[in-house]
Amino acid sequence: MPLGARLAAFLLGCAALAAAVCASAQYPHGDSSAVIDAAGTRIEVLLYKPAGYRGEGLVVSLHGLGRNAAAYRDYTRALADRFRALLVVPLFDRERFPTWRYQRAGIVRRSAQTGRFELQPPEQWTRPRTSGRWCSSKARMTGA
Repeated sequence: MPLGARLAAFLLGCAALAAAVCASAQYPHGDSSAVIDAAGTRIEVLLYKPAGYRGEGLVVSLHGLGRNAAAYRDYTRALADRFRALLVVPLFDRERFPTWRYQRAGIVRRSAQTGRFELQPPEQWTRPRTSGRWCSSKARMTGA
């Protein structure tokens, strides 16, 4: 995966996990899901909270283009158990996060006419849009 794609996935993941961690006390032990508001974008997050979780530790798993977040959660569950860490797996659906927005952070998009990458307006970029105060009202679990 190109560096730009990895960076985009990282930034999207950071927004989702920050909101999830802030609300971790609300999640039951075991598998659950939530819809979080990450910088104005609602993202479904699959979670796993091990029985030994003490409010510390975090494992983040980001799915690939197959969008199989549940499989990533299931595969990574043993790691969360081992380290007694909250497991957060954001789902970046195809409808709102097509490949150009998910892998390229919405910054560039391939033109259908020329086949070349074209810079998109900043409003199209997939990125956090707040000052970083994730545990404020900007990051809430809204239930799923």
